[in-house]
Amino acid sequence: MNHNRRAFTLTELLVALGIIGAIAALSIPSLLNNINARMLTTQLKSTVGSIQQLATDQLVSKKTKDLSDTDFKTEASLMVDKNFSIVKKCDTAAECWDQTYKRLSDMAVLNRIPGKEEGEMTTVKLKNGVLLSYKVVASGIFGDGDSSMGLFYVDVNGAEKPNILGRDYFVFYVTKKGRIVDNWVINRQDPEEDEILGKCKNADVMTGCLTYIQIKNWTMDY
Repeated sequence: MNHNRRAFTLTELLVALGIIGAIAALSIPSLLNNINARMLTTQLKSTVGSIQQLATDQLVSKKTKDLSDTDFKTEASLMVDKNFSIVKKCDTAAECWDQTYKRLSDMAVLNRIPGKEEGEMTTVKLKNGVLLSYKVVASGIFGDGDSSMGLFYVDVNGAEKPNILGRDYFVFYVTKKGRIVDNWVINRQDPEEDEILGKCKNADVMTGCLTYIQIKNWTMDY
């Protein structure tokens, strides 16, 4: 029998547990944030994909190359049950939208949410929890003859937090040819990734948040 084997003392075990606890305390919040970011991004990708598919289907079914000849031509014709899985139609945007959305850069409250600076928009809540607002907006003409059809505001998890632009709150345009684009496309500009992210965080160009995530292959890495 070997009587010289040495076991861990209680003090050593407590120290080891303390180290493990400290590492867990540092890593778990980051892990949870990453999981939450992936969930929000997945919901965003699904929502954008659904709207893109709807635009394509409308162009085909109406035998046209212009969304002006489809349900996208008015808020009332687009935001209906045949186009979206709607659980609630909001009488006003303010009825469903939280009024304290923030920007990433300094967590200051935004003024640009549906029903405020952009004017009243048609708003619905979908069965998957997504909050969706739409307004017909003519914002620019592209070199290929395309132009803006409308503007979408999306909260991918409804009233739940964080209610921050670039996290669960996104804005984008749909064009008459059925493309989903941002302000830079409308203005025919080609900014760098860092500039897009900066304008997203500062809410200088609100559509930049979606653009940046798409550039990063649907990853929210900020």
